[in-house]
Amino acid sequence: VMVEKGHVKPGDLILGTDSHTCAYGALGAFSTGVGSTEMLGVLASGEIWLRVPKSIKIEVVGEVAKGVMAKDIILEAIGIIGHNGATYKALEFTGDTIDHMIMDERLCITNMAVEAGAKNGIIKADETTKAYLKELGIEDGVYFESDEDAEYEKTIVIDASKLTPRVACPHEVDNVEPIETVVGKRIDQAYIGSCTNGRYNDLKMAAEVLKGKKIAKHVTVS
Repeated sequence: VMVEKGHVKPGDLILGTDSHTCAYGALGAFSTGVGSTEMLGVLASGEIWLRVPKSIKIEVVGEVAKGVMAKDIILEAIGIIGHNGATYKALEFTGDTIDHMIMDERLCITNMAVEAGAKNGIIKADETTKAYLKELGIEDGVYFESDEDAEYEKTIVIDASKLTPRVACPHEVDNVEPIETVVGKRIDQAYIGSCTNGRYNDLKMAAEVLKGKKIAKHVTVS
């Protein structure tokens, strides 16, 4: 709703009381979640104190294989970084794989930055961003990008062409395994759609996977 109603534009500084406010970084905004008490102070004063976070660069390259989605890429990244490995840091997502993603996929990537403890996740606003905003009838913002000599705490390179679907296993989000290791394991409940990947493109992909199949009697689906 924030994105589609024009409340997020490239270059904006956005605060919200939902930890997944970091999702809006998909449009080139600095967006982060704060507590309700702190938000009261923001609403009353219009100001907030933020420390400039160090940045971790995540470069995603290569063409994704059939069945691999943005969620698999961000799970792979979190598996490498750890569930608190990016605490109060910025995750900057770059690379040709990211460049070719539609906005639904980009929103999925930045949405989960907080699952690695990150202060925010961000993707450079580009022509895809501009076209998306234009389709919604939303005016452009300010387009920033990192300097060529920008300093990063570290750089992580992910070859998307070698990825298979990923699964976050109990009991931490960074307990990430290739789907091959969990195929055949019994599940009791299936949940489709969430703040992370419940957009139209995700539901469309889920429908394609489930088409013509039946649900086991012991499985609850929501």
